[in-house]
Amino acid sequence: FCSVICNAQTVKALKVGDALPIMPAGAIINYKAPSATLADFKNELVILDFWSTWCEPCVKAMPRFEALQQKFKGRVQFVLATPQEKDKIKKFLAKKNVVLPCFVDDKELPKYFPHNSVPHEVWIKDGKVIAITYAEIVTEENIQKVIDGEEVYFVEKKSNFDYNIFQPLLVSGNGANANDLLYHSVITGYLDGIPDGGGVMTDSLNRYKIRVIDGS
Repeated sequence: FCSVICNAQTVKALKVGDALPIMPAGAIINYKAPSATLADFKNELVILDFWSTWCEPCVKAMPRFEALQQKFKGRVQFVLATPQEKDKIKKFLAKKNVVLPCFVDDKELPKYFPHNSVPHEVWIKDGKVIAITYAEIVTEENIQKVIDGEEVYFVEKKSNFDYNIFQPLLVSGNGANANDLLYHSVITGYLDGIPDGGGVMTDSLNRYKIRVIDGS
């Protein structure tokens, strides 16, 4: 009965300032053991990088992460995470000469750190989430500041889960609403009852507005 209740509990998404809870171990490669948790890296600044092989910016960032890992060895640990299968990732990283530890077949960590795009970087220090950023924020200068204990503020990378990529942006509140609209283009089919015609005009910022109603 207890195990049923525990398995039914939902995972709480973590935000900046939250302490890491006890997490289940996950399969990992390029590591001393076949499985691990984030707690295994607790003595270092951990930068958790969510990525995928099809993500070009993710792959381009890896040599930089490798170089930073070597420079800050013993003080920083980069840990990769991907939902892709172990064998594919093992071959891919070997071809790229990447030896950073990587969680594979990972379905659990995104529950704690939900995101809708990669790369996605989570900074963890002393068992606490201190930042969630874009990959561009992961620099030698910023890492040094964190290691030195400086008070830093990194722009947080956020994910809008109200946005459906298969639906038009802003329509029915998809991703935002009409008040956020600055400029756009729309192509529709025939709309019965709307006066036909059109024309070209400019707005206060000298941007062209081209209007063609019920024309070919």
